[in-house]
Amino acid sequence: VKGMLNDGCKMVFITAGMGGGTGTGAAPIIAKTAKDMDILTVGIVTIPFLFEGNRKIDQALDGVEKMSQHVDALLVINNERLRDIYSDFSVMNAFGKADDTLSIAAKSIAEIITIRGTINLDFNDVKTVLKDGGVAIMSTGYGKGESRVSQAINDALHSPLLNNNDIFNSKKILFNISFSTKSELMMEEMNEVHDFMSKFGKDVETKWGLYIDESLEEQVKFTVLATGFGIKDVPGMDNMMNKRTIEEQKKLEELEEEEQRKDERRGDYYGKDTFKNSNKKKRHNIYIFSLEDLDNDDIISMVETTPTFQRTKTVLESIQSKAIAEEEETFNNDAENGGITITF
Repeated sequence: VKGMLNDGCKMVFITAGMGGGTGTGAAPIIAKTAKDMDILTVGIVTIPFLFEGNRKIDQALDGVEKMSQHVDALLVINNERLRDIYSDFSVMNAFGKADDTLSIAAKSIAEIITIRGTINLDFNDVKTVLKDGGVAIMSTGYGKGESRVSQAINDALHSPLLNNNDIFNSKKILFNISFSTKSELMMEEMNEVHDFMSKFGKDVETKWGLYIDESLEEQVKFTVLATGFGIKDVPGMDNMMNKRTIEEQKKLEELEEEEQRKDERRGDYYGKDTFKNSNKKKRHNIYIFSLEDLDNDDIISMVETTPTFQRTKTVLESIQSKAIAEEEETFNNDAENGGITITF
């Protein structure tokens, strides 16, 4: 891999399907090699359909988490989103769309760098947005006729690459607008761009460009690349990480209970004071609240009605179970309404 990249390469795209063996295992290794060589490294991966089952989904999300540690930016394409958007496609064509989405994302980023514009964007602009950008989203949309710029923006924001991620929470954004000389972009239409950008935080870092593309005729094309999202924004990732935290806590508690049982057994045979460890303290029962928990009136009520000293393991497990159940219900409802995501 180093030999292939050691030729002055400045940027590398690594595409893979997460959830299987090859992509999930090999992609993070290749990504680490590239990033260690100080090459701008972008991962573009797909995660499974819901019907492929929890085991494959969890394996895919494990791969996404590992991949995110070794790339500058990671675009995640949720296949479930493709199923909803292209429901009238044949199965073969739908799977083809998943592959197309990968290539379109890479191609769109490459075009930003290689095509010269009236207001030009270059590799350094792309690098500024993608370098250590975390989870990224990328999309392209088209518009024609009245309010065509708004149409193009909305088309981009409903791309399978965007999923349900809120682009307006991004920390860095790069966009370009393309049009033909047959139907030039008017200053009045820039008001629609202003309306779009006014929804971002005041500290968002922005790069933008204007391109002439005669093939568009009366259409405008809007391409956007945004970064700065966390790994928890990946569909299902927050739920999985919460489950993992709870599972790890339970394992610790089980180990402590087993050690206590062994202490008591030794005491039965050798005397209870023989193995007494005065320095050993009982571990407190712990529950880590997520941001969603803090907005959940039912969970807050359960906490308020139970004094701290009475929050036994059983009480905390009850709170945890309710939190997970509501997260899973939200995740499933979101998936039924178009999937959850962080991509373009």
